[in-house]
Amino acid sequence: MRRAPTMGWIALALAAMLVSCGTSPAGDDDDDPDDVCGDNVCGGGESAATCPADCDDVCGDQTCGDSENAGTCSVDCPAMCGDDVCSNTESVMTCPADCPAVCGDSACTHQETAVNCSTDCPAVCGDDACTGGEGVATCPADCPPVCGDTMCSFGESADSCPSDCAASCGDSACTHDESAESCPDCPAVCNDGFCSTVETCSTCAQDCGACLPTTIDITLVGALIRPAMADGRTWDGPDLSSEQIDAMADLTALLAGVPPLYGDVAAFVTNLAIDAWSPPDPFGVGEIAWNGPFDAALTQHVATTENNFEDTVTPQWPGPPYPGWLNVPVSPTLRVRLTLQDEDLVNDDLIGTVELNEADLRAAYNLGGVAGIPVYDQGSTQILYVTLSVSESAPPPVCGGDCASGVYTACTCGAADPCGWLGDGLCDSYCTATFPADHFDDFTDCAAACATDCTNLTYSACSCASVDPCNWQGDGVCDAYCAENFPADHFNDGADCP
Repeated sequence: MRRAPTMGWIALALAAMLVSCGTSPAGDDDDDPDDVCGDNVCGGGESAATCPADCDDVCGDQTCGDSENAGTCSVDCPAMCGDDVCSNTESVMTCPADCPAVCGDSACTHQETAVNCSTDCPAVCGDDACTGGEGVATCPADCPPVCGDTMCSFGESADSCPSDCAASCGDSACTHDESAESCPDCPAVCNDGFCSTVETCSTCAQDCGACLPTTIDITLVGALIRPAMADGRTWDGPDLSSEQIDAMADLTALLAGVPPLYGDVAAFVTNLAIDAWSPPDPFGVGEIAWNGPFDAALTQHVATTENNFEDTVTPQWPGPPYPGWLNVPVSPTLRVRLTLQDEDLVNDDLIGTVELNEADLRAAYNLGGVAGIPVYDQGSTQILYVTLSVSESAPPPVCGGDCASGVYTACTCGAADPCGWLGDGLCDSYCTATFPADHFDDFTDCAAACATDCTNLTYSACSCASVDPCNWQGDGVCDAYCAENFPADHFNDGADCP
């Protein structure tokens, strides 16, 4: 049986017929009868360009076929930006549309930034990225302050970041070791051990000490004097030696800063072997100003050239009586002034003049006993401390002592009851009878004391008293016995006695 002709054979037959008729398939101008485009055979006269149906793309045939591009065959297909192929002649710089960004290619393109590719993209202040050499100091716009980076940056303070920012007095923040004592940034805190400028003895006695009483007694006890003069001479001798100069420097250092305790300075001075220093022979006067200028009439000699202790830098004033003042009224302007001189053969040297104000006197009062108050910071004085005692004045005796003696007088019987006899259980009816114009009403004491006499209708100094403790006046019974037997103190029963 013969097979049915296939399509291939049919095509060959048609081609043969056309050749025999002197014609070629459409589009085939080649003389080669085998070059038929579409016959699935790439003949010698065919190419990918003339018959892509038969011929595959061949790199190097000078034709950029459909399957070729600049990346697969650059000799046939020239690079063309925008063809989605990054050829070897293109780069991210020349054709970013075809070539993707590659970190490390030295080009900062596409979505690269200093954050995701610092090798290509330099840091730029203002790009919201803290990169490269940027920091809070060089670019605060990109690099916010970080507490703990040891740098006190803009926006940080000792209050918000104490680890980076040092304390600065005046920044309105109480930080680090600042206190109300060292810096006004810190509010006053009662009972913190420091009497600030806004605290007083009345608002915070814990820090400022108790206020002075209304009246005080002031006794000047002594002083502590610098071992040598300010000009480098000993008090009664030649210039200071090198050892003495060094000792004076040590003393000055001890006195620097917060005033040390009196005992510390006194001990230091005592250890200087004073005998080698030619100590002074101090004498002088103390003055007091109550509420204005110093009163010459109240000047006290603390020591004279006749009774002063010589060769000493720790004089104690002779007594008793010791110099001072009693019953001194306290006021904010109260002052005590001490002037000392060194007795010499010819010209007496001034040791110094210092003043103690109300605060100094209050400090001495709160220290109790004999207290050393520092004064060495008052100008060129050579007086380091003044020792004194300040105590509350004893109240004057009431009614000249009559209260203590229990004597009835116009004072003890006064309406204000100065002796406190009202309510003591004793009937003081004598006051009512003797001082009718001014007396305290002791009816309660008298009524209680006469309870038995009143009940028993017994006439006594109590029941007959002028205050009528039993209420017998006007009861219709004449109590003439009272007037006859107690003429000094009895109630007037004239209504009952015709």
